[in-house]
Amino acid sequence: MDGRAGTAGLGAGTVNGVAGGGTLVSFPALLATGLQPLQANVTSTLGIWPGYLGGVAGFRAEVREQPRRRLVVLSAAAIVGGALADYDTLSASQVVRRLESLGPEELDAVRRYEGSTRNRRTILNRAGQLLDEQSRGPLDG
Repeated sequence: MDGRAGTAGLGAGTVNGVAGGGTLVSFPALLATGLQPLQANVTSTLGIWPGYLGGVAGFRAEVREQPRRRLVVLSAAAIVGGALADYDTLSASQVVRRLESLGPEELDAVRRYEGSTRNRRTILNRAGQLLDEQSRGPLDG
């Protein structure tokens, strides 16, 4: 990598530290180096996430003041959004079809998020069934 990539990395970190949105700098810079879009997205995300830990550490007192329910819902939303892209735009049948690829933590997050937002019974029931099946394991029948 040449100096431009390093400069872009420093710029992305600075932007992210001050106002967020460092990906607006890092992602195009990574694309310019020849990475494919998925690789550039993952690389950018992995490169910037440590800055979020600094933000959490810096605002830990404010985080502690938040109601537990808000933190649970927001955490569930983050997990669901990572596991099922565009979750809030999907129909119940589209979500149900995608649930089988999720692990127990993600299924639990889907149940918490769905229960606190749209409360679609088909999604809640199927996620619960899959959690039960996964907890029994393949030998438990």
